[in-house]
Parts: sequence; structure tokens; C-alpha cells
Amino acid sequence: MCIRDSSSATVNQGCIYLPPTVSLTADKNYTINPNPVVLSYSVTGNPGFDSASITNYGEVINYPGYTRIGQTRSGNVLVYPGSTTTYTLNAYAPGSQQAQAAQTIIAYTPPTVFLTLSSSQIIRGQSATLSWYITGDASTMSISSIGGNLPFTSNTVVTPTTSTTYTANVTLTTPAGDTANDSEEITLTVIEIPEVDITGGTYITYNDDECKVNVQAEHCEVMTFVVVTNYLNGGQSQQTVANHSPTNGNYDFNVLPYVSWNNFGPSSVQVIASGTANNGGLTATDTHTFEVTIDTTPD
Repeated sequence: MCIRDSSSATVNQGCIYLPPTVSLTADKNYTINPNPVVLSYSVTGNPGFDSASITNYGEVINYPGYTRIGQTRSGNVLVYPGSTTTYTLNAYAPGSQQAQAAQTIIAYTPPTVFLTLSSSQIIRGQSATLSWYITGDASTMSISSIGGNLPFTSNTVVTPTTSTTYTANVTLTTPAGDTANDSEEITLTVIEIPEVDITGGTYITYNDDECKVNVQAEHCEVMTFVVVTNYLNGGQSQQTVANHSPTNGNYDFNVLPYVSWNNFGPSSVQVIASGTANNGGLTATDTHTFEVTIDTTPD
């Protein structure tokens, strides 16, 4: 018969104290911070044990003052490793006997992706540099209009013909199948170059009641017309029609209200159409000239 009256003894009246039998397992060895992992522990007396604890967690079993003989104690605990962590189960038995089991959990940091552009807007035909990088851990990286399987830190030159939004998607997949994702988008505005084209007849008759040019305008923010009247005596006058509406499209512009008829002509009428964009930084201009059919013989 074994009689235990000293927890510090290794042999007591024929009883030999041996380390307990322990095991420590995890439901997965990979996780993404801050997700939990389930640790399962088991301690069996051999013949007995007093207490058990898990490093980086704390105490899980405590029988103060006596030993559980031949008994198995098991349970589960949740741990939240913020980085790769080794958890060690330490079980203690009388006679300074100790047993250990360990599990290492690899913890990944969720990815965060960042996008920048060397310029937020370009004129059509120009280029900008799109740069990106990530923090944390990732498995795949892709950017719309650029492609997939991209390096996690890099840049590329882009030359879109229209305003384009680039969306970056980064994914982390652990060996255990857990996933984390992040996305970021940035827009590059492409400013179109204005286009202006005007056409009209070759001649107009003196004191005519109609004088029009056809206008084809695209990508214009502001449209302005200048009507220049040239007289037979060498004189000249001009009138400006600023902020003309409509700005874009195909339409007729009536020149007649801005032409002054008098005894000296005019001999010709010049129509200058200007369209601007980018707050006046871009300009397109086209000109059409009418020759005036006028009777210059004396009355």
C-alpha cells in the first residue's frame, strides 16, 4: 500500500513518483491575428499529479495539498496569439516530477494595401506612375486594369485614355485555410483635349438676313466666339461672345447679330471659335471666313 505524506518525496514507503502523462494539441497550427485557436490539454497521473499550467495562458489545473491518483484531467482553452507563439503545457507531480508538451502556433498579420499616384490627373496622352505596397502578410496581389500575381511592393507607368479607377485587392490564405482580404482604390482623371471645328458657306450677300457657321465641339468647358468684321476702307471691328452655350455638340452659331453693315461693307467676316478645358489650360481654335458679295459701283 502506498501512503503519501510528503509531496516532495520521490519514493515513499515503496511508492515511486513518476512524471504525469501529458498531451497538448491545437485545432490548427496557423491563425490570423486576432482570431483564436483552441488548445486541448490532457494530464494523467502516474500515479498522480498536483497542477498544470500553459505558458502564455496560465493555470489550468490545481489540486492544492494533495494528488489526484491515476486520474485524467482534460479541457480546452482559447488563446489569441498576436504573433508566432509556443504554448507549453507543464504538469507537476509529487517528488518534483514534471512533464511537458508544446504546440507552436504561427500567427499571421492581416494585409493592408496602399495605392498612390504621381499625379491625380493627366492630359490625355500623358502618363502617371501608379505605386503600391502592403503591410502585414499576403498571398496574392492584383490591381484592376493592371493584372494579378503582382509583387507586394512595386510601381508601373499607366497611360489611360479615359478617367480610370484602379482597385487593388490583396488576399492572405493560411495553410489552415483561413483568409483575410483588403482592398484600396484610387482614381486617375484624364482630361480630354478640346476639339473645335467650324464650317460654313464661302460667300454671304451684303446685308444678308442669315449668316451661320456649323460648329462641332467636344471636350470643351468654355466656348467663345469672336466675330471680326473687315471693311472696304481698311477698318475693322470685332465682337466677342463669351461663355457661349451650348458648349459641346453639333450646332449652328448665328453670326448675323454681331456683323455691322454700313457704307464701307464689310468686305469679309471672320469667325474665330475657341474651346477651352482644364480651367483654360487647354485651348482648341478654328476659324472660318466669309467673303461678302457687295456692290462697289456708284449709285
